Amino acid sequence: MAISRDFNPFANQAIHVPTAYHENLRLYSTTFGSADGGAKDIEEAPFKRYVDFWLLAAAIGASQDHFMTVDSAERHEFITGVVLQRDLAAIEFLFLLAIAHSGDPFVVRNPRQVLDIAEGYAAGGIPLVKDMMEAGHLPALQNLTRSLVKSLSPAASRPVAG
Repeated sequence: MAISRDFNPFANQAIHVPTAYHENLRLYSTTFGSADGGAKDIEEAPFKRYVDFWLLAAAIGASQDHFMTVDSAERHEFITGVVLQRDLAAIEFLFLLAIAHSGDPFVVRNPRQVLDIAEGYAAGGIPLVKDMMEAGHLPALQNLTRSLVKSLSPAASRPVAG
């Protein structure tokens, strides 16, 4: 069975971040420009859209096993899943993340549950990504790139001798 490029089970679903982290999405994305109405510098705001930051945070959160359950009163809806329209790679990523977390391949039948799992990893990953962007003396984009490359290097995955 092939998935149509218009497939989006999340179109009518809200996507949330912890209220405490919403400002980070705004700060590090170019979605709405700068406070003075001009364009943000991509070096300091490396994400085009809030959801791009959120997706990376979910991936980093999962890679570090940082899952955070967030009370509904502490969640902020920042977009709906319609933003994932025609983004099959992101949809497949969310499905795989949910399957890996739950151990149940049929979890994909419940779009809200898939997003809840991704939201938990994103909540755990946002502070990690923020730290990557702020670690170092370079602009946020370069700090993030260096941190990601370093985390993917073979030396980073070797166990520490004890």
